[in-house]
Amino acid sequence: MLNVEKAWQALARLAKSDEPVVTAPSTMAAASLRFDVHTQAIGADAWAALYALAERADVAGAMSKLLNCEWQNPSEGHAVIHTALRDSDSAPSHLRSDMSKTYATLETMANAVSAGSWQGSSIRHVLNIGMGGSYWGPKLLTEALANQHQTTVSFDSIASCDPIEIEQRLQTLAPEQTLVVITSKSFTTAETLLTAEIVKTWLGNLDLSQHMFAVTSNTTKAQAFGIPQENILPIWDGVGGRYSIWSPVALSALCALGYAPFTEFLAGAKAIDSHVASVTENENVPLKLALIDIWQQQFLGAQSHAILPYHYALRSLPSYCQQLHMESLGKQPHAGAVVWGGLGLVGQHSYFQCLHQGDKRIPLDIIQVEEVTSDYPQAQAMVKASLEGQCQALLEGNGNEFASSDERFMPGLKPFSLIRLPQLTAFTLGALLAMYEHKVFYEAVMLGINPFNQPGVELGKALTRTRMLT
Repeated sequence: MLNVEKAWQALARLAKSDEPVVTAPSTMAAASLRFDVHTQAIGADAWAALYALAERADVAGAMSKLLNCEWQNPSEGHAVIHTALRDSDSAPSHLRSDMSKTYATLETMANAVSAGSWQGSSIRHVLNIGMGGSYWGPKLLTEALANQHQTTVSFDSIASCDPIEIEQRLQTLAPEQTLVVITSKSFTTAETLLTAEIVKTWLGNLDLSQHMFAVTSNTTKAQAFGIPQENILPIWDGVGGRYSIWSPVALSALCALGYAPFTEFLAGAKAIDSHVASVTENENVPLKLALIDIWQQQFLGAQSHAILPYHYALRSLPSYCQQLHMESLGKQPHAGAVVWGGLGLVGQHSYFQCLHQGDKRIPLDIIQVEEVTSDYPQAQAMVKASLEGQCQALLEGNGNEFASSDERFMPGLKPFSLIRLPQLTAFTLGALLAMYEHKVFYEAVMLGINPFNQPGVELGKALTRTRMLT
């Protein structure tokens, strides 16, 4: 701990004198993704001090424990195992057989529903009911891959018990053509259960064995709700909600996509796991991105971080990452930044004004899909030109045209990373999400935070239950 504090102090001293330095463009790569971070304008001395912090915090040892399911979550008293979901060889021995059987059942269920042959029924819609990771994970997975893996089954989801949301979703669906998936690890989340009760009533007298699944660690409560045991898939202890898309939590999405892309999705995540396990610290992309966050947020005063995809199918990525970052890192003593964002093509006509000329330091992740198949190539060319133009404006500004006193002046040197996917596929999506997971974990280790609990969320849930009972 003393060594970590010394590294922290050294970085604080550097932050007072460090000048932004844009180095020559250089690209890092991991699992077919490419990353340009020279635009963060971090000098050599700062990089050296940041890597010293990483070494003294033993991030390599921490990552080794995580990948081997040896990292303990002290709040829940068990090991964290979500990385084993994409590599069963690293799973605890007592879970391997159960995991193998579960994924085989998941494949059978997903393929039967997506093919329209689930128990001879005519399912045309799957409706996921869940909150947090049980909502954003399946939603992002479906939106990102729907164009490439079209079936006759549509996907929809309900995130809360807001009556307007429930009414609008159910108005577009027919009960006899709908399969409902209740996704809740505890099967005690009040909002999810209330919505599930409303939807169960909406299903009327239909056979629940053909119209309702559950993904949960609490099979007893799911069965008491009326869901047959054979329609229940597990979420294992040690898999947190925001890290659960690699598990049967993906069921609702796969009922619309089919199971095949899930195999590639897991392979993409495993490729990032292999990357962090095998490369040097200087080549480790998630570590480098974590160090950038540490520098920008903890030493240069950035209080927010924007994630800006330039691809419509990634429209839910900012919200997915918002939960991943803020639920994991939103804790004392050194909380992470507020994470937000949206589609870059939309944002550049609104909040990009603040990004270019505002006085708040807001680091950005700009995400590009390089090869897009479309019937409208001119439109895709405009997307590409817009991204490149915004990157140039953020980096260079227009100081060569206007004086700093001119209202049109833009200083440039706005910190951003450009993340490039060759294509948007199940593999590259899995790699991207695993990259963000590992970045968050590295940050948590260096900040002294447990990224696998959420006491603030739990307090709100407890008080909600109390008020509903009075």
